[in-house]
Amino acid sequence: MGGVQRGVGTSEDVGCECNGACCKRINLETNEVEACHYLTDDNLCSIYEDRPIACRIAEYNTSEMTAMHCYLCTLSLKMRVPVPVLLDHLKQSDITN
Repeated sequence: MGGVQRGVGTSEDVGCECNGACCKRINLETNEVEACHYLTDDNLCSIYEDRPIACRIAEYNTSEMTAMHCYLCTLSLKMRVPVPVLLDHLKQSDITN
């Protein structure tokens, strides 16, 4: 299961299944994956209870929105394409129509 941590410290406590992908991004200059410096080696958030508001937004999403977010983050890392660029490509394709 997911890449964030709740009070007891296990990723089983949340519905996220992206294994920390939402806490990583592609560095466009190096084409390397960079992780949030609070993300632990086992893809858990070391500051989960005190994380910034940007990291809390997913709490307000529906399960379908969270699943889509996880999918896009994971696909972005696999394809080495930033999420906004990936979304632009999806908007221009027949996939979203």
